[in-house]
Amino acid sequence: MLPVSRGLGLFVLRLMLAAIAIGAVAGPFQVAFGQDADPDQPISYADWPDHDWRSPGFVGVIDGVMYDPDCWPLQAVGANVPNLIYRESIVQNLEWMRRNKVRWIRVFATGHREAPDLDADAHARMVRELTSLVEAYNKSVGRSESIYLLIVLTDYYGHGIPGDKYLRDNPAGCDFYVLPAPWFRRGYQRFNFNPECGDAPVSDVPNYEVNYKPWVRQLVSDLAESPAIMGWQLGNELKARNNVRNGVETGYDWYLDFVKDMTDTIRSVDKNHLVFVGAQYFAELTDIPYRPGTGGIDSYLRQKYLKAADQMARACGAYCWNVWPLTFYDFNAYPADDAMVLHRGGVATLATEYGFTLGTPSEDQARFGGSRVAALRAGIKRPWQDINGEWHDAQWGLAEAIRELEMNGAAPWGSPYPNPDTDLGSDLDRRRGISLAPEGMELWQVWTGVAADLEYQNARTGLTNACTSVSSSGRQSGGAPATRPTPVPPLMARPSASPTAPLDITGVVTGISTSVDDPTLIITTTKKATYRLRMPRNQSVKTFNVGDNVRARGWPMGDGVMLATGVEVVYNKR
Repeated sequence: MLPVSRGLGLFVLRLMLAAIAIGAVAGPFQVAFGQDADPDQPISYADWPDHDWRSPGFVGVIDGVMYDPDCWPLQAVGANVPNLIYRESIVQNLEWMRRNKVRWIRVFATGHREAPDLDADAHARMVRELTSLVEAYNKSVGRSESIYLLIVLTDYYGHGIPGDKYLRDNPAGCDFYVLPAPWFRRGYQRFNFNPECGDAPVSDVPNYEVNYKPWVRQLVSDLAESPAIMGWQLGNELKARNNVRNGVETGYDWYLDFVKDMTDTIRSVDKNHLVFVGAQYFAELTDIPYRPGTGGIDSYLRQKYLKAADQMARACGAYCWNVWPLTFYDFNAYPADDAMVLHRGGVATLATEYGFTLGTPSEDQARFGGSRVAALRAGIKRPWQDINGEWHDAQWGLAEAIRELEMNGAAPWGSPYPNPDTDLGSDLDRRRGISLAPEGMELWQVWTGVAADLEYQNARTGLTNACTSVSSSGRQSGGAPATRPTPVPPLMARPSASPTAPLDITGVVTGISTSVDDPTLIITTTKKATYRLRMPRNQSVKTFNVGDNVRARGWPMGDGVMLATGVEVVYNKR
């Protein structure tokens, strides 16, 4: 360990070097943010409203810490499978997650980019069906192994709720069609707009109140009692970008009002589930580039950032949102700033996306040192200054980042069922994701190792009384939760047996749909019950005929719907 005086000297030297580097870009830099700067200002954390929420029997957040329905900590690894709703390998994904301690899964209610072209009612129906299946799966494995859904309610990119208009209006990338800034403007339900990227003007464009808000209210109301849902995310990477062509200079204010209105809308029909904001980090949301690229921070812009964070923390109507999601790629320090600031104010954070972007060899070296596996496991020796002014010698790997930033977990992008035969569809992202990546299985080994360690620590902590004493919804706590086995160190743990599909029915085929998006068999049982079967992967409905007597095994998806794991003809009726 260095003597105090020598360590302080090195710290000041780093700041001086950063000041020289930043000065060329952002003007004079005040060491340690200047003599008069107070690192707490302009934020008064003691004045922040309470963002905690817990309803007994559901995932909750107390003092910025996430808990499962039994009040055991839920600091855990998750996975991003946006289009899982529209795929056949749902059960295989859930089973792989359970066996590898991956406890939550992020799905998009409207799909992501390449999801089927369905109407709003069909999107909602498939969300309800997925939720029913996960509920049934969780009942078969028990609370300690349950998997929870984080449902994203729309997407900034490509398409979302049918009827919403997407335009080339992202100044950072005109290849994308996105939600334009006035979509977030409350009270102005129709607007005219000139897209930033030079396309023809559009008119009579709906804002979020026209299609999105009533659709969300209905879906959330339908699933308000589901214990399988971890929470609702307002959207994927939503942002109200300012727009020079339209004179939009208040996009962030519109966004704050949108967050308040939609949180209250959800709470008006659902007092049980957590509400996640639909952003990735403040700097991207507000276009405040307070990190000029040297690893250090511009002190003037830092103050603007802190004001923006303070505004978001206070963006509460009758209720407050509960969790701030973060997108971490390529050791970007901006989301780390958010995690530090919000944790200090008692607000929960979760890295909903975490990983590294593949490119050319030189890009790989610059982004993560050339090896994604090594970067994920151990970080990289690269100095950076955190939002509080402290310098660090290295960027943190996955486990250390979760620990140092006190986040509630993290998730990679891509299917958590890495079998190459699975239907990855548009969830595949070879540049940023894990599925079918060159080193995909090695990356999963790091992720599942961290998952097992987090699960073990959760079990070691056990039931938390500070959680059981809280009911934000007014729901009665009920009896004490069931006891759980003594935790076993990850290297000694063995996964329990796979659950058996709970449905096993026989009946007659009374209808067949050969739709490419949703091939379906309709079966009527001897008791006159009717089931709509979503078919297992690689089993065509074309091998069956109306009148066939069949046996089907699978998982309930609510309202007479089954995700079939196997269908066979017992005998043909002639």
